[in-house]
Amino acid sequence: MTLNHLEELGFKIEQLPSGRFNLINDVPFRINELTTIVASRGKWTMTINKKTIQEVLQYIEKLEILEITRTLK
Repeated sequence: MTLNHLEELGFKIEQLPSGRFNLINDVPFRINELTTIVASRGKWTMTINKKTIQEVLQYIEKLEILEITRTLK
């Protein structure tokens, strides 16, 4: 995985004061079988417990973009 791949898929990376990184996207996603559970202001976020962007990229073995299905009743 590279930064360019993440950007092409619509991801943004944000470093937290703790040094960890958030991966942010407009749609829910799954990394290494872990599904995003936090959505704030229309963005889905997952915190990765790594201290460098290179470590984050190495951590990502499998990345899935999940389809949003909305049903109106």
